[in-house]
Amino acid sequence: MFLNQDLHVHTNLSLCAKSDATVDAYLALCKDEGITTIGFSDHFWDPNVPGASDWYAKQDFTHINVLRTRIPKDTHGVQVRFGCETEYCGHGKLGISRETARLLDFVLVPTSHTHMKGFTVPFDLHTPEQYRRIMLDRTYEVVHMGIATGIAHPFVPLGCTCIEETLHGITDSDYRKVCEAAAKNGVAMEINPDIFNHKCADDADGQPGEYRRFFTIARECGCKFFAGCDAHTPKSFLCHDRIREFARICGITEDNIFILA
Repeated sequence: MFLNQDLHVHTNLSLCAKSDATVDAYLALCKDEGITTIGFSDHFWDPNVPGASDWYAKQDFTHINVLRTRIPKDTHGVQVRFGCETEYCGHGKLGISRETARLLDFVLVPTSHTHMKGFTVPFDLHTPEQYRRIMLDRTYEVVHMGIATGIAHPFVPLGCTCIEETLHGITDSDYRKVCEAAAKNGVAMEINPDIFNHKCADDADGQPGEYRRFFTIARECGCKFFAGCDAHTPKSFLCHDRIREFARICGITEDNIFILA
């Protein structure tokens, strides 16, 4: 089935996830959701990299590696992959070392965690221009670092109250510069259901217009895509038909899908 890999799923090892976010609970939903490969990507900061926040310091490799003991012998035909979601704080500071990344199947890096002021972004981040500049610059930097497998929820700025104005000010050429770099460096883009939840103007068919623009440009630039529900509870995992519908509307086909080896 189209877009049958979801690589952005949090278990209750992530401190922000719900207690019911268990491996077994997600696996039980995969068949009906058309998911044949599930990638668990709990929040992570590498102890080999200085500068973790107090929250992230608790989520080191020993912590997330517990997940390996929770994978049942019978996964009902679903392939399970073990990755992480880490942070990029700018100025070359990524929350995982190259050596530790080799221990994982994949690494997701968000460049839109703009709600973590004082950690991932400066405290004085307020204006649409500041939001758009930091997301564009950091996405461009991350795709050149040679560690990220994919960009988590691209251009979905968390904590931003001016999302439509922020995105509307990003030009097609701005997007093309970032997407061409991502395609060249083999960094995939996540299609995340958060694009449906923000107060931006929809196109006539009810699809989020600004995100349609971005993902269409990304496809034209040769980017690859994967589904990422970013679920923190099993209920949030139930979104893949909507992700597939949006992908098709953006002209994304099987040829544009990222496949994790």
